[in-house]
Amino acid sequence: LGVGPWDMEPNALARRQRCILDSIQVLSAKLEELENSITKYKSERPIERVDSKVGNGVPRSPEAPGARRIIKHFVNLTDGLEVLPELRRLGLSMHEVNFVRIMSSQCEQCDFEGVLGSLDHNLLLHLALGHVCLMYDLGSRDMYWPGGVKGIPRAIWWGVEWTRFALSSCWKLVMPDFVLRGNNVAEMFRRRLLGVSKKVKKKLRYYRTYLRTDRIHFYGVYRQTFHDNDSEFYRDHLWNSFPEQKSSLPEDRQKFVAGLDLKLPQGMAVFFHEAFGAGSISANEH
Repeated sequence: LGVGPWDMEPNALARRQRCILDSIQVLSAKLEELENSITKYKSERPIERVDSKVGNGVPRSPEAPGARRIIKHFVNLTDGLEVLPELRRLGLSMHEVNFVRIMSSQCEQCDFEGVLGSLDHNLLLHLALGHVCLMYDLGSRDMYWPGGVKGIPRAIWWGVEWTRFALSSCWKLVMPDFVLRGNNVAEMFRRRLLGVSKKVKKKLRYYRTYLRTDRIHFYGVYRQTFHDNDSEFYRDHLWNSFPEQKSSLPEDRQKFVAGLDLKLPQGMAVFFHEAFGAGSISANEH
């Protein structure tokens, strides 16, 4: 029969317990080191891409180290619409401009979950791919900043930083210091993220499948505005940035789309309910 702890001298039992505790600590440290190594490997390994001309599963060379950064432009509704004419003068096509809505009111109310829940899927996908995403917004508050800087909206100094933290955490990326107005808030952000619902976390984690970066490149671009709450001003800026689209009657949908001369991928078609007449689908197939 083996010797049980009840048969051992008190000093021998204490030494055995210390030995077991030391072994557990060493094992825990090794497991943590292994997990960090796996995370680093996943973030640094070359991405295998499918080349349709070669065949499924054939890897292509990754982008060259000196490849030019892809920069995506996002205008934050509503005050950000003021910069649309200037973006056009800088050479940007309106087809290159995207729109998001990180609301300053949610930031003011410390609605941590609301900000994450309203993040645009287009923005999230580009961030996961490692693209540089610039968000343009304008501020009207005379909040004090060193050097007398004005016009930094809360959607940028609060919303962008919280978004960067949440994505970095959910995607297991590099976690730099996170600072709000000179205060390190990483620990506070960590506690707040624990309280975010599973539904919102699931939305964010979905994009880990497409992850191709080790850090979030999300930056706010700001200046002061004097048109806050002037809805007609912002509406006119938006309307003037896009040509007016003539409306068409609902019954002309198929004819309307046919006149667009669309070029679609092979085997694809635009769906119309009208193409499937009444009674063509049985009730048990609904």
